[in-house]
Amino acid sequence: MPVYTFENNEIPAEFNVQLGSVVAENGALRATSFGNPATFITMEHLAEGEVSVDVTPNSDKTPYHGIVIKGASDWRNSLHLINKPSDQRVRLISTVNGSTAEDLLDTNTTGISESATRTLKAVFRNGSVDCYVNSQFLGTVNSTLNDGNIYVGIRTGGTSATYDNFTVNGLPSAAVKTVTFALPDAIQGLSGVNYIITPNPLGDSITSGALDTSGTTITFNLNAFGSVSVGDNLLMIATDKQAADDNTDVIAWDASTVVEV
Repeated sequence: MPVYTFENNEIPAEFNVQLGSVVAENGALRATSFGNPATFITMEHLAEGEVSVDVTPNSDKTPYHGIVIKGASDWRNSLHLINKPSDQRVRLISTVNGSTAEDLLDTNTTGISESATRTLKAVFRNGSVDCYVNSQFLGTVNSTLNDGNIYVGIRTGGTSATYDNFTVNGLPSAAVKTVTFALPDAIQGLSGVNYIITPNPLGDSITSGALDTSGTTITFNLNAFGSVSVGDNLLMIATDKQAADDNTDVIAWDASTVVEV
């Protein structure tokens, strides 16, 4: 999780400063000159991930400040999540060849002073962008614009605002519901074993199939089963019985609780 804090008043080597100039001073980043429409700092990241930055407006509350995501090679073809402190307007815009092409989101935050430091954050994946200011979730924009592009960065507004804690992450791993059963000794290493998993006590089948008996335990991923919740107690019944008149069959079972990993 790279976090750029500028504590040493240094601009990271990964940053490519475009359309203006910036300085790292007093532990933060500030534009000293800016182009039309702003100064942009970009870097390579990931096609999907999470980017945030802390913005302190200082004396000039009217320019837009924000972050750049899904850039093709720089800021000119990308998406920008931007905020204007004076009226708390927040926009997610697309740019094509350096010009604003479309407003994908246009809304306002609530309860944030125009002088207050605010954190802008975008969580982006193929097909969507989740937009936040501080803890306020402002909406999900469903769009495939610029999917696959890997440049992210900071968009500065004016020369008074400062920027800190620029953070770039990959997407967090999705939680997985699993259940692990102990394999009874009688079926360990046995071939031709099938299983059924049901609620405990015995209920309707959740899933079934051929059982891998090579270990001493078996774990199942249950994310595909919406009816199963973390904390549910489940029962696995396993048998090598192949026919109704098979009198040499083995039947075994175990109970276990669903957990999230």
